[in-house]
Amino acid sequence: MFLRHEMHTASAGLLAEPGKYGMMRRKSCGAGGAEPVDASDGREAVERFRASAEGSFDAILMDMMMPGLDGCEATRAIRAMERPDAKAVPILAMTAQAFAEDRRRAQEAGMNGYLTKPLDAAALVRALRVWRKK
Repeated sequence: MFLRHEMHTASAGLLAEPGKYGMMRRKSCGAGGAEPVDASDGREAVERFRASAEGSFDAILMDMMMPGLDGCEATRAIRAMERPDAKAVPILAMTAQAFAEDRRRAQEAGMNGYLTKPLDAAALVRALRVWRKK
């Protein structure tokens, strides 16, 4: 998920998560005042970021297991882009896997944080607040 700035006053983000859970997460983010931008798989997440104006997104919520490019591959592709915000935008992993190896993979791919599913709305809001301040 990408969170996009609306005239730099509202939060915006990219939600890279397929299926019905992505739909539920979009509703939660919208209710919290964010403007979620959808991506149903890793390739679409990369392309939406590439096509966006620099600085458009406050954060990316990246599912670890998606068709096409998985979350780690998509994160590496975004981090490799030749634009400053690609290196700076917070990317938070979302996964049902809570193993140390998965956390390590996410960190090595360039993700800033790690959220386990099912996501607690309060934990999601706290994580976004922490990373938006940095």
